[in-house]
Amino acid sequence: MGHDERRNFANALSRAMKDTRTSLRSLQSQLAGRGANIDQATLDYWRRGEALPAQQSSLRTLQLMEEILALGPGHLSSLLPKDSISRWDQVREAAEQEQVQRALEVMGLPSLEDFEYVFVQDHVRVRADHRGQFERSKHMVRATVDGLESVPVSMRMRFLTDPPPRIRTHNGCVLRDVVQLDDEGLFCANIALPRPLRKGELHMFDYSFDWGYSRQPDSDGLTRLVRDGLSYWAVVVDFEGDLPQSIYFDFSPDGAPWEGDGEGVRQTVRPQRQVQRALRDPARGFHNVSWVF
Repeated sequence: MGHDERRNFANALSRAMKDTRTSLRSLQSQLAGRGANIDQATLDYWRRGEALPAQQSSLRTLQLMEEILALGPGHLSSLLPKDSISRWDQVREAAEQEQVQRALEVMGLPSLEDFEYVFVQDHVRVRADHRGQFERSKHMVRATVDGLESVPVSMRMRFLTDPPPRIRTHNGCVLRDVVQLDDEGLFCANIALPRPLRKGELHMFDYSFDWGYSRQPDSDGLTRLVRDGLSYWAVVVDFEGDLPQSIYFDFSPDGAPWEGDGEGVRQTVRPQRQVQRALRDPARGFHNVSWVF
Protein backbone atom coordinates (compact mmCIF):
# COMPACT_ATOMS: atom_id res chain seq x y z
CA MET A 1 0.00 0.00 0.00
CA GLY A 2 1.40 3.35 -1.03
CA HIS A 3 2.59 6.12 1.24
CA ASP A 4 0.02 8.59 -0.13
CA GLU A 5 -2.84 6.18 0.61
CA ARG A 6 -1.72 5.72 4.21
CA ARG A 7 -1.09 9.44 4.68
CA ASN A 8 -4.50 10.50 3.33
CA PHE A 9 -6.27 8.09 5.66
CA ALA A 10 -4.07 9.05 8.63
CA ASN A 11 -4.61 12.77 8.07
CA ALA A 12 -8.39 12.35 7.92
CA LEU A 13 -8.44 10.24 11.09
CA SER A 14 -6.10 12.55 13.01
CA ARG A 15 -8.09 15.63 11.99
CA ALA A 16 -11.38 14.06 13.06
CA MET A 17 -9.95 13.00 16.43
CA LYS A 18 -8.56 16.49 17.00
CA ASP A 19 -11.80 18.21 15.98
CA THR A 20 -13.86 16.04 18.36
CA ARG A 21 -11.17 16.05 21.08
CA THR A 22 -11.17 12.24 21.07
CA SER A 23 -8.09 10.50 22.47
CA LEU A 24 -6.91 7.04 21.47
CA ARG A 25 -8.04 5.70 24.84
CA SER A 26 -11.49 7.25 24.45
CA LEU A 27 -11.87 6.03 20.87
CA GLN A 28 -10.92 2.48 21.85
CA SER A 29 -13.31 2.56 24.80
CA GLN A 30 -16.23 3.82 22.71
CA LEU A 31 -15.54 1.21 20.02
CA ALA A 32 -15.46 -1.53 22.67
CA GLY A 33 -18.80 -0.28 23.98
CA ARG A 34 -20.21 -0.83 20.50
CA GLY A 35 -18.80 -4.35 20.24
CA ALA A 36 -15.64 -3.61 18.23
CA ASN A 37 -12.59 -4.94 20.06
CA ILE A 38 -9.49 -3.19 18.74
CA ASP A 39 -6.35 -2.26 20.63
CA GLN A 40 -4.81 1.19 21.01
CA ALA A 41 -1.61 0.15 19.24
CA THR A 42 -3.50 -0.68 16.03
CA LEU A 43 -5.48 2.58 16.20
CA ASP A 44 -2.20 4.44 16.71
CA TYR A 45 -0.69 2.73 13.64
CA TRP A 46 -3.71 3.89 11.61
CA ARG A 47 -3.53 7.42 12.99
CA ARG A 48 0.20 7.76 12.25
CA GLY A 49 -0.08 6.29 8.74
CA GLU A 50 2.00 3.20 9.52
CA ALA A 51 -0.77 0.75 8.65
CA LEU A 52 -4.19 0.66 6.97
CA PRO A 53 -7.31 -1.37 7.81
CA ALA A 54 -7.31 -4.37 5.50
CA GLN A 55 -9.66 -7.00 6.96
CA GLN A 56 -13.39 -7.44 6.42
CA SER A 57 -13.98 -6.89 10.13
CA SER A 58 -12.21 -3.53 9.86
CA LEU A 59 -15.00 -2.14 7.66
CA ARG A 60 -17.49 -2.42 10.53
CA THR A 61 -14.94 -0.78 12.85
CA LEU A 62 -14.55 2.12 10.41
CA GLN A 63 -18.32 2.59 10.28
CA LEU A 64 -18.40 2.85 14.07
CA MET A 65 -15.44 5.24 14.07
CA GLU A 66 -17.26 7.49 11.59
CA GLU A 67 -20.26 7.58 13.97
CA ILE A 68 -18.11 8.31 17.03
CA LEU A 69 -16.11 11.03 15.26
CA ALA A 70 -19.24 12.63 13.74
CA LEU A 71 -18.15 11.90 10.18
CA GLY A 72 -20.36 11.12 7.24
CA PRO A 73 -20.81 7.49 6.14
CA GLY A 74 -17.83 6.36 4.07
CA HIS A 75 -15.66 9.35 5.04
CA LEU A 76 -12.84 7.06 6.23
CA SER A 77 -13.54 3.85 4.32
CA SER A 78 -13.59 5.73 1.00
CA LEU A 79 -9.93 6.63 1.55
CA LEU A 80 -8.84 2.98 1.52
CA PRO A 81 -7.38 1.51 -1.69
CA LYS A 82 -10.16 -0.16 -3.66
CA ASP A 83 -8.32 -3.51 -3.59
CA SER A 84 -7.24 -3.38 0.07
CA ILE A 85 -9.67 -6.07 1.23
CA SER A 86 -9.05 -8.37 -1.75
CA ARG A 87 -5.33 -7.93 -1.18
CA TRP A 88 -5.80 -9.04 2.43
CA ASP A 89 -7.67 -12.17 1.27
CA GLN A 90 -4.70 -13.08 -0.95
CA VAL A 91 -2.25 -12.48 1.88
CA ARG A 92 -4.26 -14.58 4.33
CA GLU A 93 -4.37 -17.47 1.87
CA ALA A 94 -0.65 -17.21 1.22
CA ALA A 95 0.19 -17.09 4.92
CA GLU A 96 -2.03 -20.07 5.71
CA GLN A 97 -0.07 -22.02 3.11
CA GLU A 98 3.15 -20.82 4.78
CA GLN A 99 4.10 -19.03 1.58
CA VAL A 100 5.43 -15.97 3.33
CA GLN A 101 7.36 -14.86 0.28
CA ARG A 102 4.19 -14.72 -1.80
CA ALA A 103 2.51 -12.76 1.00
CA LEU A 104 5.29 -10.19 0.90
CA GLU A 105 4.96 -9.87 -2.86
CA VAL A 106 1.19 -9.37 -2.67
CA MET A 107 1.62 -6.54 -0.16
CA GLY A 108 4.40 -4.96 -2.22
CA LEU A 109 7.08 -5.63 0.40
CA PRO A 110 10.70 -6.43 -0.47
CA SER A 111 11.64 -10.01 -1.28
CA LEU A 112 13.65 -12.05 1.21
CA GLU A 113 16.02 -12.72 -1.68
CA ASP A 114 16.87 -9.02 -2.08
CA PHE A 115 19.15 -8.92 0.96
CA GLU A 116 21.04 -11.06 3.44
CA TYR A 117 21.90 -10.54 7.08
CA VAL A 118 25.62 -10.31 7.90
CA PHE A 119 25.38 -9.49 11.59
CA VAL A 120 22.49 -9.69 14.08
CA GLN A 121 22.50 -8.79 17.78
CA ASP A 122 19.37 -9.26 19.91
CA HIS A 123 18.89 -7.93 23.44
CA VAL A 124 15.80 -9.00 25.40
CA ARG A 125 14.70 -7.53 28.72
CA VAL A 126 11.98 -9.55 30.49
CA ARG A 127 9.78 -7.47 32.78
CA ALA A 128 9.65 -8.19 36.49
CA ASP A 129 5.94 -9.07 36.37
CA HIS A 130 6.52 -11.39 33.36
CA ARG A 131 3.75 -9.60 31.46
CA GLY A 132 5.87 -8.35 28.62
CA GLN A 133 9.37 -7.94 27.31
CA PHE A 134 11.43 -5.35 25.47
CA GLU A 135 13.46 -6.53 22.48
CA ARG A 136 16.06 -4.42 20.73
CA SER A 137 17.77 -5.76 17.61
CA LYS A 138 20.75 -4.47 15.67
CA HIS A 139 21.25 -5.70 12.11
CA MET A 140 23.83 -5.36 9.37
CA VAL A 141 22.44 -6.29 5.96
CA ARG A 142 24.01 -6.68 2.54
CA ALA A 143 21.92 -5.82 -0.52
CA THR A 144 21.87 -8.62 -3.12
CA VAL A 145 20.16 -6.39 -5.69
CA ASP A 146 20.46 -2.76 -6.72
CA GLY A 147 17.94 -0.39 -5.19
CA LEU A 148 17.13 -2.11 -1.88
CA GLU A 149 14.94 0.43 -0.07
CA SER A 150 13.53 -1.49 2.92
CA VAL A 151 13.75 -4.73 4.90
CA PRO A 152 10.75 -6.75 6.19
CA VAL A 153 10.84 -7.91 9.83
CA SER A 154 8.27 -10.49 10.95
CA MET A 155 6.80 -11.06 14.41
CA ARG A 156 4.13 -13.35 15.86
CA MET A 157 1.76 -12.47 18.69
CA ARG A 158 1.95 -14.47 21.93
CA PHE A 159 -1.79 -14.05 22.61
CA LEU A 160 -4.22 -13.18 19.80
CA THR A 161 -6.29 -11.01 22.15
CA ASP A 162 -3.31 -8.76 22.93
CA PRO A 163 -2.33 -5.66 20.95
CA PRO A 164 0.68 -5.86 18.63
CA PRO A 165 3.96 -4.60 20.13
CA ARG A 166 5.03 -1.00 20.02
CA ILE A 167 7.65 -0.78 17.28
CA ARG A 168 10.32 1.88 17.38
CA THR A 169 13.18 2.51 14.95
CA HIS A 170 16.38 3.98 16.38
CA ASN A 171 19.38 4.30 14.05
CA GLY A 172 19.70 3.92 10.29
CA CYS A 173 16.03 3.27 9.50
CA VAL A 174 12.42 4.41 9.87
CA LEU A 175 9.21 2.41 10.24
CA ARG A 176 7.33 2.53 6.94
CA ASP A 177 4.27 0.39 7.72
CA VAL A 178 2.99 -2.68 9.55
CA VAL A 179 1.06 -5.44 7.76
CA GLN A 180 -0.88 -8.36 9.22
CA LEU A 181 -0.04 -11.55 7.29
CA ASP A 182 -2.52 -14.08 8.69
CA ASP A 183 -5.29 -14.66 11.23
CA GLU A 184 -2.90 -16.26 13.72
CA GLY A 185 -1.05 -13.16 14.85
CA LEU A 186 1.70 -13.00 12.20
CA PHE A 187 2.72 -9.42 11.38
CA CYS A 188 5.39 -7.85 9.21
CA ALA A 189 7.03 -4.48 9.86
CA ASN A 190 8.46 -2.83 6.76
CA ILE A 191 11.69 -1.09 7.87
CA ALA A 192 12.75 1.63 5.41
CA LEU A 193 16.43 2.45 4.89
CA PRO A 194 17.72 6.05 4.54
CA ARG A 195 18.40 5.56 0.82
CA PRO A 196 18.42 2.74 -1.74
CA LEU A 197 21.43 0.45 -1.40
CA ARG A 198 23.59 -0.74 -4.27
CA LYS A 199 24.15 -4.45 -4.77
CA GLY A 200 26.80 -5.61 -2.29
CA GLU A 201 26.50 -2.49 -0.12
CA LEU A 202 26.33 -2.94 3.67
CA HIS A 203 24.08 -1.02 6.05
CA MET A 204 23.49 -1.20 9.82
CA PHE A 205 20.23 -0.31 11.58
CA ASP A 206 18.41 -1.10 14.80
CA TYR A 207 14.81 -1.18 16.03
CA SER A 208 12.86 -2.39 19.06
CA PHE A 209 9.64 -4.21 19.96
CA ASP A 210 7.90 -3.46 23.25
CA TRP A 211 5.53 -6.32 24.09
CA GLY A 212 2.76 -6.11 26.67
CA TYR A 213 0.69 -9.16 27.66
CA SER A 214 -2.79 -9.28 29.17
CA ARG A 215 -1.74 -12.23 31.33
CA GLN A 216 1.44 -13.91 32.50
CA PRO A 217 2.70 -16.56 30.06
CA ASP A 218 4.04 -19.82 31.46
CA SER A 219 6.91 -19.57 29.02
CA ASP A 220 8.31 -17.14 26.50
CA GLY A 221 11.33 -16.62 24.28
CA LEU A 222 12.82 -15.23 21.10
CA THR A 223 13.27 -17.01 17.79
CA ARG A 224 15.72 -15.96 15.09
CA LEU A 225 15.56 -17.41 11.56
CA VAL A 226 19.06 -17.74 10.16
CA ARG A 227 19.47 -17.73 6.40
CA ASP A 228 22.58 -17.99 4.25
CA GLY A 229 25.10 -15.18 4.63
CA LEU A 230 24.85 -14.55 8.39
CA SER A 231 28.36 -14.45 9.85
CA TYR A 232 27.55 -13.60 13.45
CA TRP A 233 24.53 -13.79 15.78
CA ALA A 234 24.50 -12.82 19.43
CA VAL A 235 21.65 -12.71 21.94
CA VAL A 236 21.50 -11.36 25.50
CA VAL A 237 18.52 -11.90 27.82
CA ASP A 238 18.09 -9.98 31.09
CA PHE A 239 15.50 -11.05 33.69
CA GLU A 240 14.34 -8.10 35.81
CA GLY A 241 12.23 -10.12 38.29
CA ASP A 242 12.26 -13.70 39.53
CA LEU A 243 14.50 -16.07 37.64
CA PRO A 244 12.84 -18.67 35.42
CA GLN A 245 12.88 -22.31 36.44
CA SER A 246 14.50 -23.34 33.15
CA ILE A 247 16.31 -21.68 30.25
CA TYR A 248 16.95 -23.37 26.90
CA PHE A 249 18.81 -22.70 23.68
CA ASP A 250 17.23 -24.68 20.81
CA PHE A 251 18.07 -25.17 17.17
CA SER A 252 15.83 -26.66 14.50
CA PRO A 253 16.66 -26.71 10.77
CA ASP A 254 12.97 -26.66 9.79
CA GLY A 255 11.37 -24.57 12.53
CA ALA A 256 9.57 -27.49 14.19
CA PRO A 257 9.35 -27.28 18.01
CA TRP A 258 12.07 -29.19 19.84
CA GLU A 259 10.73 -32.58 20.95
CA GLY A 260 13.92 -34.49 21.74
CA ASP A 261 14.21 -36.26 18.40
CA GLY A 262 14.89 -35.47 14.76
CA GLU A 263 17.62 -33.00 13.81
CA GLY A 264 16.89 -30.46 16.55
CA VAL A 265 19.37 -29.66 19.31
CA ARG A 266 18.62 -28.39 22.82
CA GLN A 267 21.03 -26.97 25.39
CA THR A 268 19.87 -26.36 28.97
CA VAL A 269 21.31 -23.28 30.69
CA ARG A 270 21.50 -22.66 34.44
CA PRO A 271 18.98 -19.94 35.43
CA GLN A 272 20.75 -16.66 36.07
CA ARG A 273 20.06 -12.94 35.90
CA GLN A 274 21.58 -12.63 32.42
CA VAL A 275 22.20 -15.26 29.76
CA GLN A 276 24.22 -14.76 26.58
CA ARG A 277 25.02 -16.69 23.45
CA ALA A 278 27.23 -15.77 20.48
CA LEU A 279 27.58 -17.86 17.33
CA ARG A 280 29.94 -17.41 14.41
CA ASP A 281 28.58 -18.71 11.09
CA PRO A 282 25.41 -20.14 12.73
CA ALA A 283 23.69 -23.03 10.99
CA ARG A 284 20.81 -22.21 8.66
CA GLY A 285 17.51 -22.74 10.44
CA PHE A 286 15.63 -21.56 13.53
CA HIS A 287 17.60 -20.59 16.65
CA ASN A 288 15.53 -20.08 19.76
CA VAL A 289 16.15 -19.00 23.35
CA SER A 290 13.25 -19.80 25.68
CA TRP A 291 12.46 -19.85 29.39
CA VAL A 292 9.84 -21.36 31.67
CA PHE A 293 8.66 -19.74 34.91
